[in-house]
Amino acid sequence: MELVRLIGILGLIAVTAGVLARQTMRRNAAFVVGGITLLFYSLAIGDGIFALLQLIFTVSAGYELWREQRRN
Repeated sequence: MELVRLIGILGLIAVTAGVLARQTMRRNAAFVVGGITLLFYSLAIGDGIFALLQLIFTVSAGYELWREQRRN
C-alpha cells in the first residue's frame, strides 16, 4: 500500500475515534490529528475542495481544543 493512502486511512481512523470519544479534549485532539492527516492526503491526491474542507475542519477543531484547554 502506498504511503499516501496509509496516511489517509490513519486520518480516517483518527476522525472516527474522535466521533466515538466521550471526553471533549480527546475528541478535539483526535479531530486535529485526523484533520491534519486528511489535509495532507487531500493535497497529495490534488483535491482542492477536500483540502479546503479539511483545513476549515482542522482549524475549527484546533480552536475548540485551545478553548477547552483554557477552561481547564
